Amino acid sequence: MRIALGTALNLLGLAAPLPVALWAIPDLLSSLGAERFTWLSILWALSAYSGVLDLGVARALTQHLATELARSAVPQRVGSLCATAMMLIGLLGLVLGAGLVLSAGPLVTWLGSPDHQQEAQSAVAVLACAVPAMLLGAAGRGVLEALLAFGRINAVRVPAGILTVLGPWSAVMQGGSLVDVAWVLVAIRTAAMVAWVGLAWRAMPAWRAHPAGSRQWLRPLLRSGSWLTVGNLVGPLMGYLDRFMVAALLTVTAAAHYVAPQEIVSKLWILPGALMAVLFPTFAAQILTRSRDVERIGAQAMHWIILVCLPLCLALALFSTEIISQWLGSDFAVHAARVLAWMAWGMFWGCVAQLPFTLLQSGDAAALTAKLHVAELLVFVVALGAVVPGAGVEGAAAVWAIRCFIDAGCLFLLCRMRFPDLRPWSGASLLALVLSSTLMFAGSWLSSVELRAAWCLLCIGLMCWFARRRPAMFRSERR
Repeated sequence: MRIALGTALNLLGLAAPLPVALWAIPDLLSSLGAERFTWLSILWALSAYSGVLDLGVARALTQHLATELARSAVPQRVGSLCATAMMLIGLLGLVLGAGLVLSAGPLVTWLGSPDHQQEAQSAVAVLACAVPAMLLGAAGRGVLEALLAFGRINAVRVPAGILTVLGPWSAVMQGGSLVDVAWVLVAIRTAAMVAWVGLAWRAMPAWRAHPAGSRQWLRPLLRSGSWLTVGNLVGPLMGYLDRFMVAALLTVTAAAHYVAPQEIVSKLWILPGALMAVLFPTFAAQILTRSRDVERIGAQAMHWIILVCLPLCLALALFSTEIISQWLGSDFAVHAARVLAWMAWGMFWGCVAQLPFTLLQSGDAAALTAKLHVAELLVFVVALGAVVPGAGVEGAAAVWAIRCFIDAGCLFLLCRMRFPDLRPWSGASLLALVLSSTLMFAGSWLSSVELRAAWCLLCIGLMCWFARRRPAMFRSERR
């Protein structure tokens, strides 16, 4: 019940900005133009991405705190763990913020935006002021996640997420520049940090009683965090690097045809993300105690990820032209519709992959995921460089989607190798999922909207019937 409630609260917190974004993005695109809108999307990406540049300490804090609470919860150890992590993250935030200021000029120059270069460079430099706040906010949220206090987390996340979209919209509608937008984002991130850290401080009496850090936690936090940060760096980097490369290899204007569909599909991350935030500390405690509940919970999580994410991604792929046309106009859809179709297929596998990824990281196997993603990053960059100049934005979307599919397969294989005694899902069910979902998404190539609508209804109906009649296909191998 706590997992279901925590997931529902996380879903509310993560989904709250979506209606606002759908309403605001057309106005932002119209007011800013394609090039400056791309820069706004980059500011959003930087504000979301910089929170993972903490050497994995926030994620490691959640993992170690969850295991400490499951083991013995000695107040002195718990308090010193929280204090040490906060000091580390605060120092890292200052260093990374300064680094972003220094790299603002080269970043803007590399992307090649001569018409708005000074404005974009100043905006990136301003946003760097929020980096320490974003890292400390992630740490405060990590403490609350270990406590499964998702109600408190989302009491802050809901207004912060809405304001992250509404604030820039308001600034632009009043004639503000990208620099003004950056200052708005700094204020929002700072306020969220104060709220999350304050809630974590109140929720942890052991931290208040023992607020001094301890050297004994430096090595565990940095050891776990070093691999976690590689995964946390490389994973999101592959999610955003394509934006930068498309802008650099083509034009910033062409990148808008890539960024807008990506903004649509990227919102689907909230569905598995809401569940994984709850499962991470839960899996960490259960693996420590060798509980067989890992298998049951993992099988149920797989079941619901498929039943929720597959119909949504399929609908985006099948009706990509109609969705883009209604949202941003038929001229825009000519360039962006196939991009959305490819990304919807890739996003489905990205959603599924979150489950084995979370299981590996909660089981102290972050080194495996980090090494995998480093290898994928190298191949991904080479593939983008080879495909994008000739195939354009659709080619970039295809590379991104195929990378998501391969990543999911590798993560499931690593789970089988790392946890040979655990069987949360069967090999037969995964193979059936690959074959059936590939056939479903192939319907996006049908020319008639009526045929695609009929195909969508048929696929969703068969999936629901099969899940009801053969639920074991989505369950553990172990009976």
